Amino acid sequence: MHWDLKWSSIDCYNFDKKNGILHIQQKNGKHKQIIDISSESHLTIQININKYFNKSL
Repeated sequence: MHWDLKWSSIDCYNFDKKNGILHIQQKNGKHKQIIDISSESHLTIQININKYFNKSL
């Protein structure tokens, strides 16, 4: 699945590592989620979140 989602459009997120789910809320009120994230992908996702989302705060 491909989303047309820009980091600047993200209002907040929650990364549930225990259940492998990334919840995203956009500034326009829409919600998206990625499910079944493998534990091997957790580090990659966290690095990208830190790199792109947290630097813009």
